[in-house]
Amino acid sequence: MIVVTTPTGQIGSKVLAGLVKAGEIVRAIARDPGRVEAPGSVEVIEGTHADPSVVARALEGAEAAFWCVPPDETMSAPAREYYLRFCRPLAEALPGSSVRRLVLVSSGGRGGPRDSGPIGAALEVEELLESTGVHLRALRCGYFMENLLSQVEMLRDRGIFAHPMKGDIAVPVCATRDIGARAVEILGDRSWTGQTGVGVHGPTHLTLNQMADVMTRVLGRPIRYQELSEEDFRSVLLGFGASEVYTRELIDLFRAMAGGLHDAQPRTPDSTTPTTFDSWCAETLWPAIA
Repeated sequence: MIVVTTPTGQIGSKVLAGLVKAGEIVRAIARDPGRVEAPGSVEVIEGTHADPSVVARALEGAEAAFWCVPPDETMSAPAREYYLRFCRPLAEALPGSSVRRLVLVSSGGRGGPRDSGPIGAALEVEELLESTGVHLRALRCGYFMENLLSQVEMLRDRGIFAHPMKGDIAVPVCATRDIGARAVEILGDRSWTGQTGVGVHGPTHLTLNQMADVMTRVLGRPIRYQELSEEDFRSVLLGFGASEVYTRELIDLFRAMAGGLHDAQPRTPDSTTPTTFDSWCAETLWPAIA
């Protein structure tokens, strides 16, 4: 039995589908069971993995788990507090549970500064779960291609996307489908032990300007990257309904990325995943914009 969190999310849904396809017995935690796209063989526990009682029920009899903190643009608590809310119940339940192997969605940047918004929060969670002694594989991911879906309206209507970071800084760019596939691969392997990070970096590093060039070519329309000041970026996010706390934490994240934090986890052949930015734009971004 493998427990899956965020089964309706960008990564969790792919983990759920992959495990079911592989013939694994799966139990999912979902706030809205009706949104879980899975056959009747999947057991769904209603609730949130921030609830200790839900976590205890979900782990009962399970051998492994996939853990992911759901994003929330309206969050009112700092990223550290928000992330720990979804992971403290797991840390408290693991020592007395049957779960021996855990796959965690973390971030690149281990060993870097902690004032890096969600990156620092994810890495603190990683350390907390390591302290339980569970066999752990932390997926240390780069910039998600799916981050661009939050700017679909600007891309479609104005031909731009924007961040508070220079356009010539190269970062690892990965697709959530590859993160999910790596999680499924690891969870299906019962032979591993110990604790380590696993890089998920996509095929190559890209600058934001290079991403704009790819989008221009694939989408057949001019796209450019626009560097915003932190204050202008804050105004844009607040205008889209993001909370003040989330906005501040995301600005800290981009400061860290601009400082090279993601490269604390070096690229290796194993961390280089297959989905190219070109193919992702054609298969995912184009339908969202068209």
